[in-house]
Parts: sequence; C-alpha cells; structure tokens
Amino acid sequence: MKSFDEIKKSYLHIHYNILFELLFEIAKKTLGDQEVCELFAARGFDIGKPESDQPLLRSLTRDLLKDLREYLSPEAVAEMEKYAFLDIDKLPEGEEDLPANASSLPSKTGEAPSAADRKNSAAIYISTLGRGPQKQTTWGNISPEWRKNTKLVITPEEEEAFRGMIGLARWAIEKDEEANKQLSLTDDHLIVLPPEVKGLSACRQWILDNAPEDIIIYMDDDLTFYYLGNSPEGMIWNGARFLDEDLISVASPSDVSVMVDHLVNKLTKDQDLALAGIHPARLVGVKHESIEGPWWDIDAPAMRCYAIKTKVFRAGNVRFDNHRLLQDFSVVLQLLSQGHHTAIANCWGCYDDGPIVAQDGGVSVYRNPLSLIATAMELGLKYPDEIAKMRKYWEGLV
Repeated sequence: MKSFDEIKKSYLHIHYNILFELLFEIAKKTLGDQEVCELFAARGFDIGKPESDQPLLRSLTRDLLKDLREYLSPEAVAEMEKYAFLDIDKLPEGEEDLPANASSLPSKTGEAPSAADRKNSAAIYISTLGRGPQKQTTWGNISPEWRKNTKLVITPEEEEAFRGMIGLARWAIEKDEEANKQLSLTDDHLIVLPPEVKGLSACRQWILDNAPEDIIIYMDDDLTFYYLGNSPEGMIWNGARFLDEDLISVASPSDVSVMVDHLVNKLTKDQDLALAGIHPARLVGVKHESIEGPWWDIDAPAMRCYAIKTKVFRAGNVRFDNHRLLQDFSVVLQLLSQGHHTAIANCWGCYDDGPIVAQDGGVSVYRNPLSLIATAMELGLKYPDEIAKMRKYWEGLV
C-alpha cells in the first residue's frame, strides 16, 4: 500500500500541484485543526496515520467535484470525474526533474544595450485595486531612476485618492529634499483604467494591449523585495526568510533598480526568452551559487514581479484574460506550449504583505477558494505536459 504522500504526489502530478495544498491550507485556515481532522475522518481519512487507500482518495475527489460544478465547465467536470475513478498506481510517471539551477539559455543577440537604452524601451506597471494610495509598498521601493518609467495603473473609483497624493513628501523615501522631489508621485505616473476593465487579468491584458514599450515589467502593489548575498550552495529559502538571516537583506530602492536592470538585460540578451522574473518568497529549495549576478531557473513559474517581451506575447496571442484567476501561471503555460522559455532569477525574491487567501484588496476582492481551485484544475487539464516541466517548482510551495 502506498503512503499518503506517495498517493498525493501521483495525484497532484495529474490534477495540478496546487490543488491538494490549497485544500488542506484553506481547510485549516477556515476550520481549524480539529475540524479538519473531523472533516477528513468523515470521508475515511485519518490524518494521524501515514497511509490511506485509493478508494478514499477518489471519494474525496468526488465530494470536491460536487462543490466545484458551478465553477467548472461541463468538459472539465467530465474529465475530472474520469480521473477520479482512475487507478492511481497506473497513472503515467512525470518527466525527469530539472536541476535546481538550470543553466541560462545561450545569448543569441550579442552584447546588451546600455542601461539608458534599455529604459527607453521598458517600463514598470504596478496594478492596484482596492488598497488605495496609503497601502502601497511596491511604489516606495522604486528608485528615482526607474520611477521615470513607472506607472501606477488605477481604477476610476480610486483616481481621486491617488491624485490627492501627488507631490506629497510622505510618498518619498529619502531624507534628502532634492531626492524627495524625484520620488514624489506626479500626474504622469498615473494611468486610469477604462471602467469596463475589471480584475487583474483584464488589467494586465489591457496594459499589454496599450503599452508602447518593448518590455513590460509587471509588479503587484503590495511587495517587499529581498536580495541574497554571498551564500553557499544549497541555501534554502524558507518563506520570506533564509535559514541564515545574515545572508538575506531587504532590498533598497537602488537594489531594486539593479534587479529590474537584470530582468530587462536578460530579456534583451536572450532571444529564446519571453519572460524573466524573480522568485516569489513562498518557494523553497532554491539554490544560490554566485554573488556576481543572478542565476536563472529556466521554465519556472512566475508571479508577483516579472518582465515580458510584448512582441512575443502579441505575436503568439498569449493572453492574461483567458482566466480571471491564476493569470500569471496561465501565461507561463501558454508560453511553454508555444516553445518559448521563462527565466527566474534565484538570488532575488519578493513577498506580498498578506496571506494567500485573505488580503484586503487586489484579487482577494473577487477571489474565493473554490474558484481558485477550479481555475487550477482547468489549467491542469489543458496543459498537462507544460505543468510536468514546472512540477519541481510547485513541490516547493509552502
């Protein structure tokens, strides 16, 4: 008999790695440990025991499907019902895991242009919803050098509040008065979405459709950035912290400027890349080997902060608005399905300022656990091969 972890691993390979993690995390956060034990015990699971059999796992899947029907398409329901009755021992094995530090793709375009030239064709877009100007953290992490090419993309409902912050010193982060002037919010920094554009997926797509730059750097509005210094091979990122706290630093605006330069430079040099980003802090098991510059994990998932080549996205009709949720993962899967690649810098990281399910603003305004799981299932059914490529990184989610 397989152990529960072995069953779960086989199950997740087919049904998308995030599903069971979300089930347990959501259950624990909403019910508490005792209630979770009772919930799964009612379906035949004893969380205190290391083993469970396949019929019970299928039963739990069928129970879950009943709750998900209103979020899933009829085709997806049929597929999931079919999978729920499969013999897990006979499920196909996944591809070999990629090494933790996949080597960078070779450059095909020679030397990268200067930083000044790169900034003329790249811009940062910070999308914000429901948090207002007072709760922004990302904006305060952007240096004067890059703020010239940074836009806050806001809703019509919040326009008045943001325009009320124009020129105010409390939005500045430097003690020097002249530097404060460079950091203050101006009218040029604000882009107001059309009223019909609703939600992050539609917002990201609207930016892609309208931005004039060759490279867009997407950032969430609630980020704190981190940088890993001289670390030994095998250093483990645990949540937003590292095991050796002396090696991890909160990135200053000037550090973030270097980080953005790295992302733009990577996309500029490597023709095969369509997206370059940094690690979300919830990933663990990431190795770091150099302080000379970022090392890159190839074909890893991206979220929260990443840069894209607009021409590649437009030419391949890679869209953010195919799904209302998990849009970052959706576009990565679309890119991989078309033969493009992503690269994630593993000496930089970012962390949002709220828990995964309950944040005041952003997608949490309209996201709920069942719709999130349903979207994950839809993506898992549509892109099984591409998800297999990314499987190693999903196993590190905490």
